Amino acid sequence: MNNIKDIRLYFLTLLVICTIVFIYTPVFGPNFAYLNDYTAFMPLWFGFPETVGVFQLGRPIQAILANIQFRFLGDMLSLQMMRIFIVLMIATAATLFFRFLQKNLNINIFSAVLLSLLTFTLPSMTINSFFIAQSVPGIVPLFFVLPAHYLIQKSNTINHNRILIITAVFMLIFLSLLTYPPVTFFFLTLTFIKFVFGTKDPSRAKLADIYTEVMIFSAAIIAYFLFVKFIYKPIFLGPVTEGGVYAFTLSSDPFAKLTQVIDLFVLDFSAWFPPLNWIYIIPLVVVFILICTWASLCTPYNNHLRNSSKITLGITLPILIPILTSIPVLAIQGDYPILYRISFASMAAIMPVAIVFVIDRVLLVDKRRIVFVPALFVISVLIALAEISSHHRLVLEVARLSAEYQHVFDTVTYDNNTSHNNVDSHRVIRSLPLYHHLILYICIGILGTRHWILPLKQWSVQSYTRLMQQSAR
Repeated sequence: MNNIKDIRLYFLTLLVICTIVFIYTPVFGPNFAYLNDYTAFMPLWFGFPETVGVFQLGRPIQAILANIQFRFLGDMLSLQMMRIFIVLMIATAATLFFRFLQKNLNINIFSAVLLSLLTFTLPSMTINSFFIAQSVPGIVPLFFVLPAHYLIQKSNTINHNRILIITAVFMLIFLSLLTYPPVTFFFLTLTFIKFVFGTKDPSRAKLADIYTEVMIFSAAIIAYFLFVKFIYKPIFLGPVTEGGVYAFTLSSDPFAKLTQVIDLFVLDFSAWFPPLNWIYIIPLVVVFILICTWASLCTPYNNHLRNSSKITLGITLPILIPILTSIPVLAIQGDYPILYRISFASMAAIMPVAIVFVIDRVLLVDKRRIVFVPALFVISVLIALAEISSHHRLVLEVARLSAEYQHVFDTVTYDNNTSHNNVDSHRVIRSLPLYHHLILYICIGILGTRHWILPLKQWSVQSYTRLMQQSAR
């Protein structure tokens, strides 16, 4: 019997890996890059263009890892190979997430597979993290917070070395914050998932353990803020003249953040789909409140509470989750835009958890219920539409970036062939001096982000073409 369970576990683990790789296959073939990815052609050690800004934002580990990553890049082939490596990183993180769910929580193994796939096909991954310049902040923190939760789960089952384990968890969270704070809040997402589904052994479910995890994370956040504000910045960076997020100052006006909160809710409840209208957001919020209330009534962590307290907790969770998991943006001064890469933690805690909870607690428990067939049909259609939408957006993103790169490359190649029939454009691009690469970066960056600056775009293409012709002589 154990052998059959082991075989099934290995098969489902392989299924998670293969499915993630299959979903991301559009990024493997075409020649393309995204904005800062093109700086990989610059022959500098610190070739990552946001190095100074990232250091000033209190993310030194991200800056160091990004520059190390860029040292392995030099041409389009190396960018393709790096994207394959990034997809394998995403698949590995999804697999670790699946194994954590399967091993520690009261969740059906097939529900664990589904939750893993739904989470790691959210837009913050499918249209953001496969970009080389975004892969470190988007993926690396997960390899800190997932082991941290493995350790905290272990500390709940043993009495000896508990202080040592909690210290290790604190340090993992702290290092993850030094990499990229928004994704680090996936730690709280895991805590919420644990609260919703309960532990493998319900008798070990203690609400104090949930409080402990929140307190450890809060302590790490406070330590991180104090360290960056009063030690890291003054000693290593000196006085910072920039305002906003670079000043690392807490916002004292909650009303100034209202627009960001609204944008965050729209993005979180839209999940795999393009931002939805409030006509759809409001019903989704109501359904999520009902599901959270249901989960709060059923979770073993609330067994000692009154039903009124359980309902109150279930109603407040849908409001607290998006806000708590987005504190790095909502608490700091500045109008930093709500982007997919900063909403992964909050987005992963809403729609994927709600869908899988319904499946796990209704469809997989009692198949004789009269609602089984229609509910299964509705949820299956929803999941299929979500994955199709996510994959379609990935395909469109790759197609757009590939077309932009090809347009620039064709323009340069045509002008070269007109004057010098034997010029190898790929060879010239890789051998150009630094300032030539800068013009290429400006050229493609404008094509990708500033379509309305037509005169500057034309000047960039002409200037780069002229420099290529001079280098080929």
